[in-house]
Amino acid sequence: MLVGLAAVPSSALWARLGRRWSRPGLLLAALVIQATGIALPALLGSVAAALASAVPFGATFIGVGTLALATGAHLRYPRSVALLTTGYSVGQILGPLAVAPLLHHGYRQALPLAAAVVLAAALAVGVLRIGFPHHRTVVRGGAPGDRPAAADAVPASTDRH
Repeated sequence: MLVGLAAVPSSALWARLGRRWSRPGLLLAALVIQATGIALPALLGSVAAALASAVPFGATFIGVGTLALATGAHLRYPRSVALLTTGYSVGQILGPLAVAPLLHHGYRQALPLAAAVVLAAALAVGVLRIGFPHHRTVVRGGAPGDRPAAADAVPASTDRH
């Protein structure tokens, strides 16, 4: 229930933050927060830790998908959104199969593995962030469709999403 309650405002929150900061930076932050939420119950092993972990996990899992797709659309790499969607889908299918042998005595062994996979994704985003187009362009204030006035912004004729 806590995961769902934390997820309700998350997409609006991440979209709003996306107007102020770069999507790759936000995606990196969301993945680190999510990995922390995943690992917390395994590290502390209490009911309170499991309940506390529901909030960061719920607040990020929709945001991660939204930010990843928005980042992929901005990469200017053919079919990047399709590749990201496929990769995510494969992970959703293979993840449970990979951790099934670890579930004999609960989730305590599977959760650190899941957190490690999410941290690997965060590392990949960190590398992506280095060469991300317009990663320094920050929109402060204004409407969501307003173009940034930053000096390094690309002219509208070449800014294809």
